[in-house]
Amino acid sequence: MIQINELGEFDLSQAPLASEWKGPRAHIGPAETVTPLVRILGNKSKLSVITMMAGVSFWAARRLEHFTDVSHLDELIEASFAWHFNFRYLDPDAEPDNYPPANPPELSALMQIDTLFRSQMENMLDWTNPNAPIFPAFHLTMLVQHILPDHGRALFQTWLEKYLARIEQTSLVQHKTDKEIDAIPRGPEMRDYCAMIRGKPLPPSFLDLSLELDGRDLEAEAFANLKGLDHTKNRFLRSPSDMLAMGFKGDPYGVPS
Repeated sequence: MIQINELGEFDLSQAPLASEWKGPRAHIGPAETVTPLVRILGNKSKLSVITMMAGVSFWAARRLEHFTDVSHLDELIEASFAWHFNFRYLDPDAEPDNYPPANPPELSALMQIDTLFRSQMENMLDWTNPNAPIFPAFHLTMLVQHILPDHGRALFQTWLEKYLARIEQTSLVQHKTDKEIDAIPRGPEMRDYCAMIRGKPLPPSFLDLSLELDGRDLEAEAFANLKGLDHTKNRFLRSPSDMLAMGFKGDPYGVPS
């Protein structure tokens, strides 16, 4: 269960959605542009960026739940923390899997947020990709800022800045250049590099910035969260039998593969 204290400081239901809605891709910021946020995320672990996307999506869900059904986004956020342990946990084809419509704004925004987040966890290629989803995280953040009411944006920005400061302490990694990555032999060396870039699993409580990190075993918290998940209540979580059929080694939702 995600807890973000800043969300309790204002009422998201009172303000209408932004009246100026130009479509799902019109409010995601410039493409392939090295913005300050992109630069900050450039040396962070993949799982810390995925966790940030879960937190940003949680802000969006709380904003949009007053206008449309966001249950599938909440389930995707929950399932993303299982993906930290193994890509087989998450079923990227769960419905709804629609292309974002142009209107109405609430559904257009919801499905664009779903697309930006879900598309980073679709298969083994995403799991082994040696690059973090930096640009999708930036685009997601820009879109959620757009749909928040004016009185919520400042609080969102404060929360985001605190989160970025947190991962500056916990999640720094040394990314190689594209040329250096191309020179890594395929096999164990590449798997080790990708695992280093991916980083350690994080729990949902990592997003609660009121909780100090001192003395906490974040990986143990993440594993406890994994064991507490119920795949029968989340359309994105695969059953143990399906995971074993996909080659998972170990006890799904028990011993990590």
